[in-house]
Amino acid sequence: MAPGNRAFPPDMAGYRDAAVLLALFPRDGAWRLPLIVRTDDGGIHAGQVALPGGALESGESPEAGALRETQEETGLAPADAELLGRLSPLPIPASRFRVTPVVATLAGEPAWRLDGREVASLFSIPLAALRDGALRCSEQREFGGEPIAIPYFALGDEKVWGATAMVLAELAALLE
Repeated sequence: MAPGNRAFPPDMAGYRDAAVLLALFPRDGAWRLPLIVRTDDGGIHAGQVALPGGALESGESPEAGALRETQEETGLAPADAELLGRLSPLPIPASRFRVTPVVATLAGEPAWRLDGREVASLFSIPLAALRDGALRCSEQREFGGEPIAIPYFALGDEKVWGATAMVLAELAALLE
């Protein structure tokens, strides 16, 4: 799910550490994953679909940071999450973050309490949707005068692209 012109690994000097949480929960006999829609605050990721998370505080582990940020954004109590492990760290050149995805399970769907300053809405998807090839799409965009194929997941009315799509693609590959 990385754009075709992206070189890996980029030079990550000066990147800040961040973490996101993939908080898997059961509902109606299927495992689901919550995704947030960022507020349209004018920032570089404004209005985008994302996993909850953010920058790590000094000395904070990815797990602690992902849980803290997710609690701030969605109201999920850290004690309700059973940590399973990490996915591959991912550089995000646009915002200069090195993001570590953290996977956890929940006993059930929490009563979400969204921080309206950061999160416009939250929706969840069944994990099985990530394995549906029909939901993997691509569109042409222009960057620096060059046409680039941008891959994304088409999830309902939302396009999930960029770093979030790459994290979801890794999770889907692990589920195969």
